[in-house]
Amino acid sequence: MRSAGNEQDAAKFDNLAKIAISKQMASEKEAKDAEPLITSQEEVVAKLKDGLDQMRTKLDELKTKRNQLVARAKTAEAQNRVQDAFHRLTSLIRPPSSAATRTRSAVKRLLPRARPKWRFLRWTNNSPNSKTTLRTSRSKQGWPP
Repeated sequence: MRSAGNEQDAAKFDNLAKIAISKQMASEKEAKDAEPLITSQEEVVAKLKDGLDQMRTKLDELKTKRNQLVARAKTAEAQNRVQDAFHRLTSLIRPPSSAATRTRSAVKRLLPRARPKWRFLRWTNNSPNSKTTLRTSRSKQGWPP
């Protein structure tokens, strides 16, 4: 431009070139100044990513433990139900010795009710040859007649 004789345009171009170079140098200086900050932020980001990975791993472990505990709780509940059903069944099915014990206790409860009836028969029929008299004489020795 200068060789063409256009001094004014050449000066404008020189000023624009100076401005562009000064802006580029300022940007490069900013980038150089910001480099430690960027490096530290990259380190922070890397640590955060590691922490996130650890948290995901821990979350997976906790989910597994929770599932195991839920399974154990369900198993325990099922075992309790089975034991309850077993106890109900065994209470319905008693061994023969317990049946004999129940029969003995039922007889013991009936005996006191039966004794007054035999005494009543003794008083109602006093003939020496009657069976009632025989029974009452045996009842004095002990029960049964």
